[in-house]
Amino acid sequence: IGALVFSYIVCVIVTTIAVVFARKKPAKMLKGILFFWVFIFSWVPIDIICLFKKETVWEQIDHTVTLNIEELTTED
Repeated sequence: IGALVFSYIVCVIVTTIAVVFARKKPAKMLKGILFFWVFIFSWVPIDIICLFKKETVWEQIDHTVTLNIEELTTED
């Protein structure tokens, strides 16, 4: 439990420093700062599964649409 509390505190401090360096106000981003830890640790099971799952299936994607620059630009 101590390690989880410590990691949460470190994550909050590092996230707050990142917000300050981005010249944002930490008070406005308080929810994001406090819950960023949840987002980061939600990836732990995914990372563990990816370590042991070696099967990768690649499927070819057919690119059948052909466009030119005139079709992409719009004029009002």
